[in-house]
Amino acid sequence: MVPALALLSAIVAVLASIAALQRSALEAATNRVQAERARLMAESGLERALAALESVQMGLVRSDDEWAAFGRGEERYLLDGGSFRVEVVDACSRIDINTVDQVQLENLELTSEQIDSLLDWREPELQPRPEGGKDEFYNNLPEPYNTKLRAFDSVDELLLVKGWDGPTLYEPLSSTSPAAPVFGSGREALPLSELLTADAFCRNLAPDGEAKLNVNTVDANQMIQRGVPAQVAQAIVQRRNQQGTFASLSQVLAVPGVNLSNAGTLIDVLTVTGDAEIRGRINLNTASQAVLETIPDLGSDVAQSIANQGGFTSYTEVAAISGVDLRILGILADRTTLGSSSFLVRVLGTAGRVSVALEAVVRNRAGRWVLEKVFQPPFGDMPARWGWVEETSNEVDLRSSQ
Repeated sequence: MVPALALLSAIVAVLASIAALQRSALEAATNRVQAERARLMAESGLERALAALESVQMGLVRSDDEWAAFGRGEERYLLDGGSFRVEVVDACSRIDINTVDQVQLENLELTSEQIDSLLDWREPELQPRPEGGKDEFYNNLPEPYNTKLRAFDSVDELLLVKGWDGPTLYEPLSSTSPAAPVFGSGREALPLSELLTADAFCRNLAPDGEAKLNVNTVDANQMIQRGVPAQVAQAIVQRRNQQGTFASLSQVLAVPGVNLSNAGTLIDVLTVTGDAEIRGRINLNTASQAVLETIPDLGSDVAQSIANQGGFTSYTEVAAISGVDLRILGILADRTTLGSSSFLVRVLGTAGRVSVALEAVVRNRAGRWVLEKVFQPPFGDMPARWGWVEETSNEVDLRSSQ
């Protein structure tokens, strides 16, 4: 009798173990299915964002355009099998780590090591800066690798750079830091990751969508037709003939006859390059005060006034802001824009208990908005890191039964 009971107990134990394994296998399979479905939901969110960007006029991008109506993931879009939340961010509202110079980097809470190392990472020269690093440093790490010596693909890539780590990039800057005023008096500090991008591009277009005129090749009559006063147009050509080509728009604004009333028109319609697209400009219509305050010599008061007003349709309107003079316009002319041709899209797809976050860079190629890069962020709590509310208050039903 006892052996039979022991045998029966063993059989029951084996069956229970098998049942537990089957239950675990079923749960794992369910999670895999839900994860795949959640990713599909996230991809649907990307497509939704692409559709919204079709209405963008690249010469003039403002925060009251259709793309900005997504907010910060505040709505949940319901689909068959799941849902998604989405946010669209103008990439030109941020500082491009592929073009930012040392002076602007010094206006952030960065050490000399971090600044030198960032510049060393992206630049082709083999000699490191005093506190930077090239192959000699990276090759001697426990897990060695080479310096990239070309553009960053993403902000997260900074984690590979000497002197950079997670807290530097993803944690809010200390309010007691010497650089804290850069983020505006009385406002919540932001992590550097929310101020930076690797993909800020804008088309070389006037706010009305027309191609800008290259000041180094255009004649006076062409400038006059675009609204430049005749006397100023002729003075620009004369200066070019006598001193050579213009290297910056600030040099154009120094031409005799340029004043605060006509300088805005010059910035709107002229350029010093024949390139169809420019990298690294900051959009005055979408940038935060925190970003604007990093522009060298701009000043916090002017930065605050620009951020508070926004909605500019021309640099003539920017010139009318209190505190803006020709010197300030010269600074803005060479570092800023009113448009954009690249956006960042953040989506969270959800199916059952599983959520998948994706980030994408969207660029305009030959008149079409395309997904340039799509990647999965490195953390599991991305909605919180993006500053999204935990629960949405609005739902948009996109299910096929509707």
